[in-house]
Amino acid sequence: MAKTGKKQTSSGKDTAMKQLVAAVEKARGALRVAGDALEEFNLAALTSDERAHSSGKLRDGEGDILTVVLDTVDAHPEQFASLAPHDHGTDDRVVETGPARAALIRRSLLAPLAVDLAALSQRVSDDVLASGALARDVTTPAYAIIRANAPINAALRKSAAGPLSFYVKQARTKAPKKATAKAPSA
Repeated sequence: MAKTGKKQTSSGKDTAMKQLVAAVEKARGALRVAGDALEEFNLAALTSDERAHSSGKLRDGEGDILTVVLDTVDAHPEQFASLAPHDHGTDDRVVETGPARAALIRRSLLAPLAVDLAALSQRVSDDVLASGALARDVTTPAYAIIRANAPINAALRKSAAGPLSFYVKQARTKAPKKATAKAPSA
């Protein structure tokens, strides 16, 4: 395969980047449309702590098993009367399985969308990381050269003032705070 000239290669990359910009905007628009479509259903929003400790993580097939549990509750309600105040129903004297059944149906409807969105999110996140790593292949050693030469090269220091300031600020933020040593008491 013959190499094309730099101008053609650059033009091809520019076209590819423009296409990626358009595709990203289209995808983001589709996500906004999807979010708008689901807005009226008042989707839950958990904190990261609530998400990490949720009892709502069901195993494959567990929804069907929970339905059998609810069938059993309906068949023998007298055995489960103590659950009435906790069943999310309207009568605290009678056990109601309707809210739990509705929650299982809602979960089964949303679960495939969650899987699809997670897969897309993973692909996009992987590409973000891979792109960052690819950029660092040249920028990390280039920054090391800048950092080593900036004290003796005013033009280089001026040209790279932004990166030098950025990374110095980052290093200061991450640096551990020094503890002040107290003199031993006598």
